[in-house]
Amino acid sequence: MTATDDRPAVADEPYRYTPKDRYVPGARPVLLTGVQAIARLLVEQNVRDAAAGRRTASLVSGYPGSPLGGLDKLLHSLPQLKTEHGVHLVPGLNEELGATAVWGSQQVPGTQGPDGVIGVWYGKGPGVDRAGDALRHGNTYGANPKGGVLVMAGDDPGAKSSTVPCTSERTLASFGMPVLTPRNGEEVVAFGLYGVALSRLSGCWVGIKVLADVADGLWTVDRDFQALDVVVPEVEWNGRPWAYSQLLMKDPRESVVAEAALVGPRWEAVKAFGAANPLDEITVPTRDAWLGIAATGTAYDATVQALRDVGLSLEDLARAGVRVLRVGMPYPLGEKLVREFASGLQQVLVVEEKTSFLEAQLKDVLYGTPGAPAVLGKKGLDGRLLVPADGQVSADRLDGVLRTVFAGRTELAPRRPGPRTQLSISPVKRTPYFCSGCPHNRSTPLPEGSLGGGGIGCHTMVTLTERPDQAVLGLTQMGGEGSQWIGQAPFTDVKHIFQNVGDGTFFHSGQLALQFAVAAGVNITYKILFNSVVAMTGAQNAEGGLSVPALTRKLHAERVTQIVVVSDEPQKHKRTKDFAPGVTVRHRDDMDAVQKELREVPGVTVLIYDQQCANEARRLRKRGKQEVRTTRVVI
Repeated sequence: MTATDDRPAVADEPYRYTPKDRYVPGARPVLLTGVQAIARLLVEQNVRDAAAGRRTASLVSGYPGSPLGGLDKLLHSLPQLKTEHGVHLVPGLNEELGATAVWGSQQVPGTQGPDGVIGVWYGKGPGVDRAGDALRHGNTYGANPKGGVLVMAGDDPGAKSSTVPCTSERTLASFGMPVLTPRNGEEVVAFGLYGVALSRLSGCWVGIKVLADVADGLWTVDRDFQALDVVVPEVEWNGRPWAYSQLLMKDPRESVVAEAALVGPRWEAVKAFGAANPLDEITVPTRDAWLGIAATGTAYDATVQALRDVGLSLEDLARAGVRVLRVGMPYPLGEKLVREFASGLQQVLVVEEKTSFLEAQLKDVLYGTPGAPAVLGKKGLDGRLLVPADGQVSADRLDGVLRTVFAGRTELAPRRPGPRTQLSISPVKRTPYFCSGCPHNRSTPLPEGSLGGGGIGCHTMVTLTERPDQAVLGLTQMGGEGSQWIGQAPFTDVKHIFQNVGDGTFFHSGQLALQFAVAAGVNITYKILFNSVVAMTGAQNAEGGLSVPALTRKLHAERVTQIVVVSDEPQKHKRTKDFAPGVTVRHRDDMDAVQKELREVPGVTVLIYDQQCANEARRLRKRGKQEVRTTRVVI
């Protein structure tokens, strides 16, 4: 048993777990979600640094989005992490600016601060794309050797809460970043500790791919992370000992020097670190094997389960002539271990999400090797599709893959006569819709004869309905709302559209799209759905948000032609002098009339629909932070 700060260990006393143990260094075992494991990682790293005589802090910045949408709210709720372990949370206005803040944490001026700052960026797959320029710059010029940077990329390959399925390892690799893929909460912490050491050794920002199943999963974590043996190897370059030295970006012409260091000695350090630490492992080292199976991240667990389902446990694989490689660092792939793994094999099956990223690297390593095995992955020996490239890799989807590969070689358990035993699914198909009392139910309808544009946010659900008054043309990426109309307007007889955009999205990036529409001179009415929180990702505050009166002044200064505020409680906006010139405030009962008026006004107009998120209002009332309604409607 490990003692916590306020509960000393007693030899004969059973361990009594409490939720606050999750963030106490050394406390084990604990229950952690993947998101909570990131907080525990920051604690454990700080304690390890202190034990080594280093005085460090951490800067966490990024933008909420599933599956890491709850990280900022979690850290906000743990003020002791800042006071006791130097964890500073500064949510980004958007992903790119958050990444730039993390870059800044690696170049802190002065001498009065900590010895080093660990920078942690977080965001979902599309956020990796958006922040790419900042991530590439920061990685090229390098992390502080006393700090280090982790890039937490939340991936959603099944598009459970994304407009497109996403996977980030290839994108992160294109920035020149090494990539780690934890499978559970324990590996989130352990791989994070490895990642910090790797970043300090090489200067590289280290990408950590956190799948939705890992972030959302609940894990029993029972490991002494202070005892984790992280090997920092000696590195040679051109026959001489080499140590990383950060290049500060003062002269842009130095980028060529920075690139040469990144692809040269810094990358050599990355490969040396991967070879020295057990990030990859041959979990089934069958000597006389004919088949090797290599899998990474959660695809490894899916593969193990699929093997069990066809009658092959890990203990049975030696009898079947199968060797298995678990890859925790898919980029760069460790060459020495791969050659050891592939020695004597006839075939290698690579199991991974989406693209043939790991498969291509494995082929590169084995190319030209005498007697190299055939490599199967997204395609089989016959050239047909094998491992699914769409959706998420699961044990069920690998059943047919394994039967194809083992055909004629090994006797497998017969197929089940039907699908897995599962709860019966109701034949009623329910279209997702707004929560009870959601303001979007009143804000999104359009006047008869009008068209609208969709975007990212809770209001996206209007695209799933068949209500004629909520029909929209389609979606854009986050921050592109309305820009699609600039490319449509010159080629259509439609003279005007409405564009929905949430206040969180507007302050994140949508405000630039509105400025684009003003510059392009198109006829469009932006409906800014002002519900006071970023509701879709957990009701966070809209970073950089303004009050409704301040927002009208901003829009007026940006040459918006006409602005109308529509509210369920217009009486709260009595101080009209706080608004920009010409702004009127109307009751939501006038919504249809207001929209008909605005669609006749040339140029860019704005309707600000001001009504609090209903779910957030209920939460605040339950906590005594908001006045309880005295009138109720009972149906």
